[in-house]
Amino acid sequence: MNFVKLYDINIYNGTLNQLLSWILHGSKKGFVVTTNVDHIVKLKKDETFQKAYQKASLVLPDGKPLLWSAWFIGSPLHQRITGVDLFYRLLPLCEKNNKSIYLLGAEDEVRKKALARIADEYPLLTVSGSCSPPLGFEKDEKKNNIIIKAINKAKPDFLFIFLGAPKQEKWIYQHIDELEIQLAFCLGASLDFFAGRFKRAPRWMQDIGCEWFWRMACDHRLIKRYLVDDLLPFLKLTIKEIWTARFS
Repeated sequence: MNFVKLYDINIYNGTLNQLLSWILHGSKKGFVVTTNVDHIVKLKKDETFQKAYQKASLVLPDGKPLLWSAWFIGSPLHQRITGVDLFYRLLPLCEKNNKSIYLLGAEDEVRKKALARIADEYPLLTVSGSCSPPLGFEKDEKKNNIIIKAINKAKPDFLFIFLGAPKQEKWIYQHIDELEIQLAFCLGASLDFFAGRFKRAPRWMQDIGCEWFWRMACDHRLIKRYLVDDLLPFLKLTIKEIWTARFS
């Protein structure tokens, strides 16, 4: 598999089809994360988040701004692979290849709607179990143990985690060794999109890299995160990367 090192992260640099083949036929126990501008900024401030990334089996490039910055730095990435696209592609493949799944996270109503859609569209797919854990569960050892035991009892091949970053990455980093699974995937809000709670940007907006603008317009809570917390720090990090790549 090919990788590109950017922002001190080894990022997967291949196609989605190659990734799917690896997941189904070549992967070992571990977990997959999808990186974006917000993650890259948070990684510089959060040591546990950094350790989670270092332990991850794969880091996927999620977000057009990341592809643009990689090109400017001189280490272009082959393809954007979002958590949402990965989830949508994996469902029919899991059904076809007899891979069972477990859904962890998202609000209870969202999870139930997603389960109903999966049952309707992929009737032969085995959903071993699902859980919408209470807020703060990750800090409660007793609640964590109950969830881990439930997952292991269900014996899924794949664990899909929808807790948001950096909670989901930290949680799987801390508990992967306790889980009896093949692979875990940190997929953020993917289940919300699948269940219809959120609507994805039109394809043309995705293609030109404006999906972030669509999400910000749909959810005003993201304005501060995107424009204040992420944009300026990311630009500073990118300028530093360009300088290092071209002049060191």
